[in-house]
Parts: sequence; structure tokens; C-alpha cells
Amino acid sequence: MAQFAPARQDVWVNETCFAGAPGSLYSTDSCDPANPHTGTLPVLANNTLYLDSGAYEIKCGGATWTLAEANAQGVDVGTTVSPSPNTTAILAIAMAFVRSNLMV
Repeated sequence: MAQFAPARQDVWVNETCFAGAPGSLYSTDSCDPANPHTGTLPVLANNTLYLDSGAYEIKCGGATWTLAEANAQGVDVGTTVSPSPNTTAILAIAMAFVRSNLMV
């Protein structure tokens, strides 16, 4: 199982994601479900996810977890999942981000 040094792992923290594809949001065959913090799974936490299915699923090796099950493993703690909003709401979220982060 390939492991990444902590400085080389992907990190998705405090992100907002809109995902329309069904199935697992994250999937890695090299993840060890008994010890998911070995450096093969990205660092995930405090994200806001808008999913067309409204359901979170992560595949870690041979295990498939819901958000609650992932949280019990210490994965993606603080993340929230909601159904995808309509286009008008998505644009409002994007504009709020631009106003608060990019405009001077």
C-alpha cells in the first residue's frame, strides 16, 4: 500500500463542492478501512457538499461508509451534505464567495 508523507497528501478542508455524479464521492482502493489515516486517503474535514443524490458515500479499500460512518473513523469530520440547490441558489453562493474573498 503506497503511503504519502503528510506534506504530500491531498487536503480538502473548508471547501464547498457541487457534485452531480452518482456514486462514491471519494474512492481509494489503497485505503485501509482499519486504519484510514495511513496517508493513502486525502485529509478531509469541514467541507460543505451539495450532492445531487443528497447522500455521501466514501470507499476506503473494501469498505463503503456513509458520512456518519466516515466521521466515526475520524474522516471528514465537520463536513455537511445537502441536496444540490437550483442554478439560482448556486450562483448566489458563488457570488457570496466572490464578494467575501475576492473583491476589494
